[in-house]
Amino acid sequence: LEGEDRGCEKIETLLLFFKILKFLVLDKELFVGRRKRFAELMREGIAIIPTSSEVIRNGRDTYFPHRPDSDFYYLTGFSESDAVLVVIAGKNARSILFCKKKNKQKEKWTGYLYGPKKAQIEFGFYEAFELEKLDQELPKLLSQEKYLFFDWQNLDWSNRVRAWLAGTRNVLDFRNPKSILHEMRLIKSPAEILTMSYAAKVSALAHKKAMQICKPEMMEYELEAELVREFRFHGSALLGAYTPIVASGNNACTLHYVKNNRMMESGNLVLVDAGSEIGNYASDITRTFPVNGKFTKEQRIIYGIVLKSQLAAIGKALPGNSFLEPDKEARKVITRELLKIGLLRGNPRTLIKKNACAKFFPHGTSHWLGFDVHDVGNYQINGKPRKLEPGMVLTVEPGIYIPRGMQGVDKKWWGIGVRIEDDVLITEKGNEVLSKDAPKSVEEIERTVGTIDLNWRI
Repeated sequence: LEGEDRGCEKIETLLLFFKILKFLVLDKELFVGRRKRFAELMREGIAIIPTSSEVIRNGRDTYFPHRPDSDFYYLTGFSESDAVLVVIAGKNARSILFCKKKNKQKEKWTGYLYGPKKAQIEFGFYEAFELEKLDQELPKLLSQEKYLFFDWQNLDWSNRVRAWLAGTRNVLDFRNPKSILHEMRLIKSPAEILTMSYAAKVSALAHKKAMQICKPEMMEYELEAELVREFRFHGSALLGAYTPIVASGNNACTLHYVKNNRMMESGNLVLVDAGSEIGNYASDITRTFPVNGKFTKEQRIIYGIVLKSQLAAIGKALPGNSFLEPDKEARKVITRELLKIGLLRGNPRTLIKKNACAKFFPHGTSHWLGFDVHDVGNYQINGKPRKLEPGMVLTVEPGIYIPRGMQGVDKKWWGIGVRIEDDVLITEKGNEVLSKDAPKSVEEIERTVGTIDLNWRI
């Protein structure tokens, strides 16, 4: 059955992957169109957008896996390190790439380099130069413009940009390109939605597999290994979109626990927060389940509250509602339910108004999702929560955390930490839960946990 299940999943995901390739890999016009739109929104001036450099992990020649800067990649589709995009707006708008030169000797060690000529053709740039020509070309380009769009918080590049400005007599007004780019990135195109759907599907499959192999006395990192294996098997970046959280027992009450080195005990819950990254697009899913496959009475009650609040919050993630509506709804449900079991006391309306549930639910319910796990885009417009629109993708992730020793709480609740998180696309008519394939109901979870024996892998 495992083989048949994997075969069906593999075929389905591969078909989807081929569609993604058509959109994201073979169609350079996607990125050309973004640069054109960016130039239009600039109206006039010049933008300098560098990507990230390789980062040494240890020694002198061992590096962390490289990931391009999100804004840079959004506009270029170019994934090499140490490159710079220059966009010039106006009547004769054009984009220029500065990248590493072709170097056959270096390619023997680190792999293929496009070089300027090939990159210009493959990615649709007006011009492309070797990186070494930056100091020569940028002062000339800057001297012809009135506005400079540059992120001065990028400290690695700020001094270099200042040196270029010193090389020209022109006085420029400064603007931040992120104010334009981040609003562009907030509304996802059909190609982006397809990619994020695939990433969510891969992540859901990985979460299901983690549940299936889970057994008491396994280490947290064994579940992490299964998650990462599924991610990579389906084309994800190395560790996914972020370092996986596999937090059993009281560890689940630490929101960003990533040590993943505890032995999981029968009777404990394990909270798994992990998402794949496909084509630099993130997914972000959390599931919580019993290590031995059966919820205790108290665990079932807390889990049921979180699930009820999450479903209610998803029901408020609708076009026209404000970004905060899902959060408000989740807090109302959690407050009322905690009152029923005695973990909160008082008048419901007063407790909701005072956000009394924050003692157990200290984080927000949602954040944007896209190229970054906590993706870009304003949450407010003119000081008011922005309205949800079709094409936005956000998480919905309420939780309840009761660490050991919490004052004023009966010991029977101690050590229970539950979070349930899904990726939700806002559509014209409502929403779509992209991560719906990950088991979530109590019944489905208890049917899934511990159903596969992986001793044959040892």
